Amino acid sequence: TNVPDIEDMKRMGELLEDLGVRVEQTALRTFRLSPPKAPKHHPSDALFRRLRASIVLVGPLLARCGEVTFVFPGGCSIGRRPIDIFLDGFRNMGATIASEEDAECTTFTLRGKLKGADIFEKIPSVTATETFLLAAVLARGRTTIRNAAMEPEIVALAEFLNSSGARIEGAGTPTISVFGRAGKLLEGVEPVCKIIPD
Repeated sequence: TNVPDIEDMKRMGELLEDLGVRVEQTALRTFRLSPPKAPKHHPSDALFRRLRASIVLVGPLLARCGEVTFVFPGGCSIGRRPIDIFLDGFRNMGATIASEEDAECTTFTLRGKLKGADIFEKIPSVTATETFLLAAVLARGRTTIRNAAMEPEIVALAEFLNSSGARIEGAGTPTISVFGRAGKLLEGVEPVCKIIPD
């Protein structure tokens, strides 16, 4: 609920639908998402290039499918921004990473069963912290995110995940602990996520 009516949300909805998620608008600024049992592990290249925040899908897809292939995310008016912090974190969690470059883009393929790890963010990043939270929830063992972003969005995401069966401690501080569910999916009963103002 309270989903902002902005272009980024429309792009994310398209990406989720491409992966097999059923996205229904049930009221003004209110959507119901129904995930598939087996999502695609390769999101649309064209859609991924249009939204910087598409990178947050990499962790959950890797945790769910054991593999994810994606192109370098785009959609940022600043220009091409590095994704090293994400790749380093996933590598720490046990993923193998391969990349291919051509004239148009770089394509990454990550594989492996995620395990808990100690992740240090060189620069606190809201998007990276969110991405690692989403991945670590389904990993095996404890993940500690150090120098984590502390913005209200992080706290809101952690609270929603906890209401859905996750165990996350320390959100809103520089050190967050996530106790992974070893691939067991979240099981909140009709969870409702009210998006905070942003």
